[in-house]
Amino acid sequence: VVTLGEAMLRLSVPTGIRLPEMNTLQVSVGGAESNVAVALARMGCSAAWISALPDNELGRHALGHLNRHGVDTRFVVTVPDTRMGLYFVEHGSLPRPTRVIYDREDSAVTHLRSCDIPWGEVESAKVVHITGITPALSEGLRQLAFEFTERARSAGVAVCVDINYRERLWGTEEARSVLQGLCQQATLVILSEEDARDVFGLAGS
Repeated sequence: VVTLGEAMLRLSVPTGIRLPEMNTLQVSVGGAESNVAVALARMGCSAAWISALPDNELGRHALGHLNRHGVDTRFVVTVPDTRMGLYFVEHGSLPRPTRVIYDREDSAVTHLRSCDIPWGEVESAKVVHITGITPALSEGLRQLAFEFTERARSAGVAVCVDINYRERLWGTEEARSVLQGLCQQATLVILSEEDARDVFGLAGS
């Protein structure tokens, strides 16, 4: 399985502490496609992750996390003078919901280009996986997402698209226009009932 997407640093405050009151943060690595690669690798599957990371200690921390879980990271490029995407998590306690603040603008993955992609690996995979988050991050990644799915499908590779709609990244109309195109390339589409309703206007069982 070959995945394409961003990994970020997740910075969480201890349960019961609000973000404005924080003085400690728990650091972990998270990202929709990288999490899939980790889960598959831990189950004994061959999983590769294509992405870009900053050429600094934060990027190396994320890369080490993927490596420790057995993910093939040979196709991760490092980009000088870029940054790691971050997100801050405040755990909810009823009736207060969990709060997430993203800081990912112009992160390293938005500098990923077609020439960085190992197309031979993509076209020889059994399955490729991408989510709706990746094409929402930049116009360049949007074009790359389409090339990724189109080239895989043309090579007879199964294409998995997880809609994973994030309203903080784009509106429903823009998302629908882009994601419908990705779904046309897909062998398997994963989406929640909420995404089916909010993005595609689908309802019922």
